[in-house]
Amino acid sequence: KDDHSRFNMVNKAKAAHSSIVPEQMIGKTDFDFLPGEQAQKILDDENAIIRSGHPIMNKLEHLVYENGTERWVSVTKIPRYNDEGNIIGTMGISRDVTEWKHTEEEYARNLELLQTLLDAIPDCVYFQDLQHRFILVNKAMAEHSKARPEAMIGKNDFDFLSKEDAQKVFDENTQVLQTGKPMINTIEKLCDPSGNEQWFSVTKVPRFDSAGILIGILSISRNITEWKRLREVKQ
Repeated sequence: KDDHSRFNMVNKAKAAHSSIVPEQMIGKTDFDFLPGEQAQKILDDENAIIRSGHPIMNKLEHLVYENGTERWVSVTKIPRYNDEGNIIGTMGISRDVTEWKHTEEEYARNLELLQTLLDAIPDCVYFQDLQHRFILVNKAMAEHSKARPEAMIGKNDFDFLSKEDAQKVFDENTQVLQTGKPMINTIEKLCDPSGNEQWFSVTKVPRFDSAGILIGILSISRNITEWKRLREVKQ
């Protein structure tokens, strides 16, 4: 573009976003192809580049063209200089990341649905990676650990259990990861952060990605402390 943000040269991909050929864009501006508010933002960015000489790198922009097409693009813009070193315009490279953006949004929605489901389960549920770090925990698990769910991410059992109990959990998870065999409804005694003894029915299964590669573990623990006490009383 020149120093008035008029197109000097465009490629086929750029013109295709407006459903025209490159020649039809020469001498025009974004106001000819985009709603005024969007075009003004682009103009402001390019004027800032011309004034400062500072580029814009990988800026994510949401564009809606006159034909109704919506696109997400990652934009890099740099100043253009003449032989005397004066800025005479800008050059832009826009990468269409619409599919990536939609995939990201779908992933976020699915993750939110999964978190909602997990938080509705009274059992303690968590996902760990191969380094035994929490990557997702439900509300019950966080409450049992006396922590916020987001505060547990990236940490491991040694951050929330006694050293002895954490080592026991670590060894069990290691066995599941090494053998690839689940551990179903194992009865365990653990102490909470306050030192109170609690009993759990624990199920742990290995997690695999779509290619069948082991990526971590899923654990579900049901607190059966009250059931355990009642059973001991009856005996």
